[in-house]
Amino acid sequence: MNPYPEYSKRYYENHKESILKNKKDYYKKHRKDIKNYSKKYYNEHKIERQKYARKYGRENKEHKKRYKKNWIIDNPEKNRKSHKKNWNKRKRDLGYIELFGNHYPDEIKIDYHHINNLVIIPMPKVTHIKAYHSDREEHRERANFWLYYIYGTDFDNLMRG
Repeated sequence: MNPYPEYSKRYYENHKESILKNKKDYYKKHRKDIKNYSKKYYNEHKIERQKYARKYGRENKEHKKRYKKNWIIDNPEKNRKSHKKNWNKRKRDLGYIELFGNHYPDEIKIDYHHINNLVIIPMPKVTHIKAYHSDREEHRERANFWLYYIYGTDFDNLMRG
């Protein structure tokens, strides 16, 4: 606790530029030391930090949910880029095969629907959302209905045989 809070505030306001310049210079000069210390601290306290993060997550579910929802609303472009980047990375990492490429115009947002564990097919995002269901089999049936409506082919039977 600072015994002279008013003095500290005034001093900071009067010397703000030199304080910030000195801070920047210090960080530039000691960048490697700070980075090494941070890594060392992180590794030594990793388990406690994970426990705290889990506890915080359990205790603040609603707050986190609201924060995420508001962030998505406030940052639609960042969210879209992040979602697309993560999806492309997942798709690449898991080795999915596109049955055929995306033929939709750029204005139409697309999702990829899994025909099976290996093959995916482009589908308009709004349609894929309409087909959503928490039960996997129900979702698959709904999506297959829409895919048949869009492409005129029953991909499920096509892949079986």
